[in-house]
Amino acid sequence: MIINSIALASIHLIVISRKSLIPYISEVRNDTLALGIGDMCANKGGVNVSFKLGAKRLLFINCHLEAHDHNLLRRNEQW
Repeated sequence: MIINSIALASIHLIVISRKSLIPYISEVRNDTLALGIGDMCANKGGVNVSFKLGAKRLLFINCHLEAHDHNLLRRNEQW
């Protein structure tokens, strides 16, 4: 069963769970962050889905950051 899904341009994330765990899942949230041109364009950035499973909070992240060695500082800033 799908708990949550989110997309930012071509960055996607789908979190799936067994049906037997659904009663223990709560506080489902998601968010996006665009980090492309001017930190606004969606060609770079990230998406996340978080939720509680019983007493534990889980966070899933998918991101597409600056590539190549010469962009190492920018990529670290984005992280």
